[in-house]
Amino acid sequence: MFGVENTSTYTQLFSAPTGFKLARAIGLTYSLDLETLFASLMGMAQVEHADEEDGPAVASSLLPVILDLAGRVTVICQRGKMRRVRG
Repeated sequence: MFGVENTSTYTQLFSAPTGFKLARAIGLTYSLDLETLFASLMGMAQVEHADEEDGPAVASSLLPVILDLAGRVTVICQRGKMRRVRG
């Protein structure tokens, strides 16, 4: 649907409307790209997307996002169909 090179699109798509906060989410997918998953999680946590030049800043903000969403987000993916981030 969207290329992984445009992760800010995923961040915007998964952001809750103003005044709302994510309570619970479940995702079902046949295949999964980790970069897309992380961008989606950042959108759910309403974290602003940084530019590609700010890679370490994005990586350092990912752990608090994962901890914040732990127990509230479930993603089910076909076994063996998860792609690693290359870099």
